[in-house]
Amino acid sequence: MTGTWLASAQELAVPGSPKSDLRLELMQSRTYCRAMERSLGEIKKRFPELEAQVMVSSANWQSSAFAKGCRAIEEDLIRQAGEKGRQMLKELDEKSWAEVKKLVRLDGIDEARDYLDLVNRRSKGEIEIDMVRGNLLWQYKLFQTEPEQEQVQGYVEKITHTAKTKWYVRFDLPMSWKTEESPKVDLMSFRSCYGHGPVWMTAYVIPSIDGSGTPVPANELFEAYNEADLRAEYRTLGIELTAFMKTQVNGMPALMFTRDQPFEQLGTKATRAAQVIRVYKDDHVVNFQINTLGPEGAKTAAERIKRQEPLFKMIAGSVQLITR
Repeated sequence: MTGTWLASAQELAVPGSPKSDLRLELMQSRTYCRAMERSLGEIKKRFPELEAQVMVSSANWQSSAFAKGCRAIEEDLIRQAGEKGRQMLKELDEKSWAEVKKLVRLDGIDEARDYLDLVNRRSKGEIEIDMVRGNLLWQYKLFQTEPEQEQVQGYVEKITHTAKTKWYVRFDLPMSWKTEESPKVDLMSFRSCYGHGPVWMTAYVIPSIDGSGTPVPANELFEAYNEADLRAEYRTLGIELTAFMKTQVNGMPALMFTRDQPFEQLGTKATRAAQVIRVYKDDHVVNFQINTLGPEGAKTAAERIKRQEPLFKMIAGSVQLITR
């Protein structure tokens, strides 16, 4: 995915398509950064004795993924809108600065030091507004081309699943992914690019039962699965199993497989690709699944899932089942 100013990051309408305004969110995220940077300049001007600390805080911020995402937003706009875009940003900055001055009080050196500490924490991810934090991260070009790098670099939040079981089911999720509303407590849903992306993920916690609905130990259910049977079952549903593997996640048995299938919505035909990791524990199964759509008959969806695979393995690999 390239380019900030797309109407959406998706080629096709997909279930749960975002209703929020991407352009507005990106402009607000950029304004947040520029106002903070301007506040640093004010501290340097008003408190010369803090110049060294200002330089450290500024360097911490400018080297962060958030600042790099901010610069990407700005560069994309100027590249597409030229001098008109540059002038628009300048006017926006002046208007926002007038409001920021009313809210950010830097009357004394102690307040200035506190603000520098705040900038240092924001550089590490403690940005108070989830929307700003998420959009800045996914705009960083490295995280677009290598999604797993966001998790590698520690930009994650700890998710506790809403399912009511004897465990707390917890896992790490990149900060740029947005949690979406779900009608079921045993199902959580997330979308990449802070709700604007082409990839969505579900995390489902269910009892381990066989085909007749009878409860069975999770390890027995795991052992009963094999590639031939799953491939045959999917074939009857028009789904192609493209990969299958038995493995372990944090010492627990797990299945990992990918699949492709035709998809149609409101007359638009597409190919839907998905990758699934199922983790088995006692009498429950934790099912992680990432999904995406691409043009009908093309490899777009499958290739996108392949690009997300390292990150998906890290998400599922972080799962912990902790006794309540």
